[in-house]
Formats: sequence, structure tokens, C-alpha cells
Amino acid sequence: MPELKRHEAAASRHEIARLNGEQARRLHGDPAQQHGLCSYTNPPFLDHAGGCGLGVRRHLFEELGGFDEAYVALEDTDLCWRLQLAGRRLVFAPEAVVHVRFPATLRGAFRQAVRYGQYNVYIYTRYRPRGMPRLPALPGLLRLGSLLLRSPQLLSRSKRGRFVWLAGWRLGRLLGCLRYRTIAF
Repeated sequence: MPELKRHEAAASRHEIARLNGEQARRLHGDPAQQHGLCSYTNPPFLDHAGGCGLGVRRHLFEELGGFDEAYVALEDTDLCWRLQLAGRRLVFAPEAVVHVRFPATLRGAFRQAVRYGQYNVYIYTRYRPRGMPRLPALPGLLRLGSLLLRSPQLLSRSKRGRFVWLAGWRLGRLLGCLRYRTIAF
């Protein structure tokens, strides 16, 4: 990655067409890291990058303490945030490409979504004291309730995968709230 000659941390572009079938691509949509760093939006906070295409110079990686092993998921997001909160810059390297494979089954996608949902709550509890905005409870509860309205999507072959992913994500958020004793829907 040429960016690592000029910067201490850089993230590659993600490409999903080569390694994923139509169902997996439809389920996940366009990769967040296709045109730039990923934006964290729930609540809005610092940009981040997927660890599969993340390059960090060794001295900085060691200075930051490496990946936090308390995370089962989002350890890459945590590292990116610690890096930026330490005053370092994370840049996007669009010419560097990582081909990403998604879970091929609905069950695998559901399990991944549950894990991501839980660890999004965990990372929220860790970064609230570091400036992450508070999540209002009502919009999250409404999103949770909207799954009931979307349940007919289970009957549609083309929409079923996205519903399963969202259901897993919402269940993971709920489980994370219970596990980490916070409200972060």
C-alpha cells in the first residue's frame, strides 16, 4: 500500500462481486468501504475501516496496544478510533483492493448480524465517555418495532435476506443492551 509510505495508517477499498453470489450481494448491498472510509452513523462518530484491508505501521500498532482482545467483532473499529483519538490520521487507499467474502447462507448472515449488533452496543459503552454522542432511546425502539411491519418480507425471496440481516442486527442490539446494561438501540 503506497499510502503507508506517507501515512501511519491506511485502509483499502473493498470489493464484493468476485467472491459473493447474487444472494450475498443483495443481502449486504454495496460495501461501505468501496469509495472511502466507513462512516459510523449510529450515533455519528469517527470514521473506521475493516481490518481485512487495514494497514498500520508497526510502531503505531504497538503504541496503541494492538487489537483489544475483549472484542469478538469490531476490534478493527476500536483500533481505528483509538488511532484517531490519539491524534493520528487514517487515510483511504483506493488502489489497494481486498476482495471480501460474506456469509453465504441466511443463517450465517443472521449470526454475523447478531454479533455485530452486540458489539456495536459494547463499543458504544466504551466510547460514550470519549465523546461519542448519546443514542436517544425512542428512535431505536421504533426501528426495533418496524421489524414487525417488515415481517411480510420473509415471504419475498428477494427481500428475505435483508430482513434476516436486519432482524439479526436488532436482536444483537437488544442482547447487547441487556449484556452491557445500557440503552443503545
